[in-house]
Amino acid sequence: PPLGLAFGVMLLFYASCQHRSAKPAERDSAGTVWIGIAEWAGVFVLVSLGLFWAVQVYSASVGTSRARAQASQLGGEPNAILYSAHSLSLHAPGVTEIVCADSNAAYRFRYDGLKLILQSGGQYFFLPKEWSPSSGPAIVIPRSDSLRLEFVLPSSAGARSVETC
Repeated sequence: PPLGLAFGVMLLFYASCQHRSAKPAERDSAGTVWIGIAEWAGVFVLVSLGLFWAVQVYSASVGTSRARAQASQLGGEPNAILYSAHSLSLHAPGVTEIVCADSNAAYRFRYDGLKLILQSGGQYFFLPKEWSPSSGPAIVIPRSDSLRLEFVLPSSAGARSVETC
């Protein structure tokens, strides 16, 4: 539709120019000059609008397809083990909180079942390991010194005991 709008406006403008050239009219009058300027401005605005709309539709389509591709490959990404000095109260499907037995531990809380998707602007963006668009939220945690991350390949996730801190 957006490219159809831009193409249609250009065709109408071309037809208008052909009609004007075939019809004898007074040339170079002040009204004719302003009509020509208004036509060019209208064509420019509508064609630009159509092209920007087309770019927006294209970028939304590419973003959606890349998000689907990343979601389908989520299982192959490294597992993130998040350690925190304080409880983060993360409640998401497949995410478990383990409180370390040692009360003097620097990082007393451990969270398993996360995948780090992105780190940007001083924040970590996690998804639960068993995430789907309908199953749960994304988790955004500010980056701080009270957090520690470890990454484990999915194939070696079972090699580490779940009960340890």
